[in-house]
Amino acid sequence: EQEVEEKVNPWEDVGDPVADIDSPSQVAQGHEIEQLVQDCLEQLGEREREVIVLRRYLALDANEIHVEMKLPSPGAARALLSRAQTQLAAMLDRRQSVG
Repeated sequence: EQEVEEKVNPWEDVGDPVADIDSPSQVAQGHEIEQLVQDCLEQLGEREREVIVLRRYLALDANEIHVEMKLPSPGAARALLSRAQTQLAAMLDRRQSVG
C-alpha cells in the first residue's frame, strides 16, 4: 500500500497582501485611538492603570496579576480589572462624544 503524496499550495493561506495594508487614514486613526487610550489610562488611579497594563499589554492572567499586585486572590484581580475596564470605557466614551 503506497501513500499518496498530497500536493500543497504554499500560497493557499497567504491571502491578499495588498488588502492587508492599512491606508494612511487608517494608520492615523489608529494613532489617534492609541493616544486617546493612553490619555485616559493616565487619568485612572494607579491600581486601575496597573491592572490594565498587566492584563492588556503584558498579557498576565488573573493569578499572575494577583501575585504581582499582592492582591488577596485571583478573583480580586478579576474584580479590579473589571472595575478598571469599566472606568476606562466610560472615559473613552466621554472623550469620543466630546471630540
